[in-house]
Amino acid sequence: MLKSIAYTALTPLTKKKHVTESLYRYIYNRTIEVCYKNAIIPIESCDKTISIFKNILHNTYIQLKSDDSLIKKIQKDSFVKKSLFTKSPIVYSPSRFEDVIEDIKKRTNSKVVKKISNLYKCRKCNKRECIIESIQAKSLDESETTIVQCQTPDCNNIWHMN
Repeated sequence: MLKSIAYTALTPLTKKKHVTESLYRYIYNRTIEVCYKNAIIPIESCDKTISIFKNILHNTYIQLKSDDSLIKKIQKDSFVKKSLFTKSPIVYSPSRFEDVIEDIKKRTNSKVVKKISNLYKCRKCNKRECIIESIQAKSLDESETTIVQCQTPDCNNIWHMN
């Protein structure tokens, strides 16, 4: 079943049976790796195994379609190296991930502000010696998360507030 799915998707792209077979073996072996890593028994009739296989097939297909040199490398070596498929899908189709890229840029540019304050009282030691740290942990349209840490040497209690 998995082999027919792979052959249907990859044969029009590769146009050579031995290249398609190499890719199928790579995807199948990678599926088994992921299954074992996630404590899933890799049985071809298992829905989770099929889903993992299809995800790996899809990512491989996108990379092959956007980079013609990959097929040539596979034809030359006659087997698929894992290192050929190490790039993120964002590299191959950035237009699909514009929102994600923009969010990542905003998060990396956000500043973490640390202040020493007596506004908050520690619930553990009841002292007002705290460091306040405000961070944008979630999306930018949500409020900042404030992390408060007691500065008493014996306490060092930490709590979060939204």
